[in-house]
Amino acid sequence: MRFRALGVALIGVVALTAVPAQAQTGAAERSTLVPAGSPKFPERAYRLTVPEKRTLAAGELKVTENGDPVRGVSLVSAAGGNSTDFGTVLVIDASRSMGRREINRAMQAGREIAAQRASNQQLGVVIFNRKQTVLADLTTDQEEIERALAATPKLAPQRRIFDAVDVALDMLDAANITAGSIIVLSDGAELYSDSVAAGTSTVPVVSAVGTRARKSNVRIFTVGLRSRNFDRSQLSDLAKAGRGRYYPLESVDDLRPIFRQLGAELATEYLIRYHSGANRGRSVTVAVRVDGVDGVATASYTVPGGASFVLVDDSFWTSTVGIVATTLLCALLLGAGLALLLVRKHRRPELKERVRDFVTSLGEVSAGEDVVVTSREARGATERSLERTQWWAGFKENVEIARIEKDPVRIVLWTAAGTLILLYLLVKIVGPVAGIFALVIPLSVRAWVQFMLARQRRVFADQLPDILQGCASAIRAGHGLTGSLAMVSEEAPQPSRLEFTRVVSDEQLGVPLDDALRVVQRRMDSRDVQQIALVAQLQRDTGGNMAEVLDRVTDSLRRRAELRRMVQSLTAQGRLSRWVVSCIPIALLLIISLVNPGYVEPLYTTPLGNVMLVIAGILIVSGSLVIKKIVNFTV
Repeated sequence: MRFRALGVALIGVVALTAVPAQAQTGAAERSTLVPAGSPKFPERAYRLTVPEKRTLAAGELKVTENGDPVRGVSLVSAAGGNSTDFGTVLVIDASRSMGRREINRAMQAGREIAAQRASNQQLGVVIFNRKQTVLADLTTDQEEIERALAATPKLAPQRRIFDAVDVALDMLDAANITAGSIIVLSDGAELYSDSVAAGTSTVPVVSAVGTRARKSNVRIFTVGLRSRNFDRSQLSDLAKAGRGRYYPLESVDDLRPIFRQLGAELATEYLIRYHSGANRGRSVTVAVRVDGVDGVATASYTVPGGASFVLVDDSFWTSTVGIVATTLLCALLLGAGLALLLVRKHRRPELKERVRDFVTSLGEVSAGEDVVVTSREARGATERSLERTQWWAGFKENVEIARIEKDPVRIVLWTAAGTLILLYLLVKIVGPVAGIFALVIPLSVRAWVQFMLARQRRVFADQLPDILQGCASAIRAGHGLTGSLAMVSEEAPQPSRLEFTRVVSDEQLGVPLDDALRVVQRRMDSRDVQQIALVAQLQRDTGGNMAEVLDRVTDSLRRRAELRRMVQSLTAQGRLSRWVVSCIPIALLLIISLVNPGYVEPLYTTPLGNVMLVIAGILIVSGSLVIKKIVNFTV
């Protein structure tokens, strides 16, 4: 009976012992998932570790976010990625407490990991005691790694574990490693790091190092070698803070198997990338299930940026379809705005429009005779606000001279609305710096008004010789200069008809003829009309053969027009070159931003890139103005 009870007790002890072992085995056979790199949302990257060495394909994974399947998942293995995907730094204790035998075994174990790494996986080596020494920076050169691990380092007093881990983190950050790992081998507690004061607790320092490692998405593995200075707690806490594991060693002979296991685990890591469709401010749980492996690897994160007020999630805005659709929408809005400006709306003429054909300038109307020119209060308030600005009177006159059949107030309102919409879209899709490109709408509207104005003035200049020739013929027939202008203006085409009708109306109201002609000179920006005004003044003061003078002026105008056309022909190539040279850099930037946004992303997201964009814009505008100054001159 006593032996039976003893047997039951032994079975119970064996069972209790076996349960933790089984649990540990089960835990070792589960996949692990930790974040990797620092991608910009909605891009996500995770490091997946599977319990056995096998070749995975993307089809063998099932990735979900909050239970919703994720599409477009890419999978890269440690052996199939590029040199910046995976990287490992060996941090080896070279203090005197290690001993000659321990340090030799440690370097030999490091060579075991180097032998198992993939050819494109970077490896670095750091030793530490009173100072930190980088034996090999992160590299894929096997010969350089073997040279760094071949020699036995010289032992020295003190032990600065946390400073050495900081050096390893700096190496991984400088190399832009997406999935970085640090393996720390030491036999004692931290005492001498710059961040640790003697006699104080190291818990805050461990937490700070772990926080930096998690921020850089680096895993920290620690291997504790028993010695007289052995302290398990710090190494275990460091591994836990760095989302890694702690490996205790009973003797130095266990180093090679442990490092071999670590090397095999790092060689079976995979990098998962995909685009998230989660809304801003939402907490997301990522789950990865691997075919043939029990359990689910999970990780969680919170989408940055707070609550989203956009009906379409960020993945749409960064997709090719979203960018193309937004670009087309902006083009349609701009085209619709210009079309509305060009379409003439039939309405009853307003009071100022009915009387402006009989006066020189709307600005000469007395302030006490202001009339209400709009039936809509919003437009009236807007125009009253614009009247207080310096540029509004000139802009309104330019719109009138350019014969744009659209209310200047509406032009301003449509331009402001289009600019705000494009500004919002550019800031939302590209970034705050890209908002400066929204100025293309007001600049385009201004350029359009100036183009229409210049065309009307150019047409007037071409019509002027025929007008003067008709005046000279009328004077020979016995009419005066004013009567000749009245006769010719009735049959003249626009804009000459409107301008000379103004001159005749002003002269009938008592304005001297030369003063009325100088108003036309200012409106049409024509030096030729100035000559006519001078002739009219001389004829009024001294008399003379007016018909002969007008014939000579007409001949001079025709010769100057011929010379102007010849100059335009000779400088056409230069003007075209100006626009080609100015537009090519902008067009290339837009095309590359659409085709490969990541290539030019630093220009929008880094301070140096923003400065380069500003400098490039200044140089483009300056070069365009210089070319304009060279090829455009007055004849």
